[in-house]
Amino acid sequence: MQKCTTVLFSLLLLRDKLIRQTYNNKYKDRRKVYISFTPTGRTMIEQTRYERDKWLNNVVKIRLLIKNGNCLVMHCLF
Repeated sequence: MQKCTTVLFSLLLLRDKLIRQTYNNKYKDRRKVYISFTPTGRTMIEQTRYERDKWLNNVVKIRLLIKNGNCLVMHCLF
């Protein structure tokens, strides 16, 4: 795994046509950038959020089971 800067990440998204990038006319040096997701990009974001929430829900359940001493149930989850 490699660290990804914001600029590099934006370029990757633009390359894969997942976002559209527009600039604010107020700044001539283009510091203010607005992005909008394409339908494919929006679907990818929603899928990632769903998977993250599902993973987080499972982690919370496991932590609560361990805290309550229900270790027998925990062995069934793994």
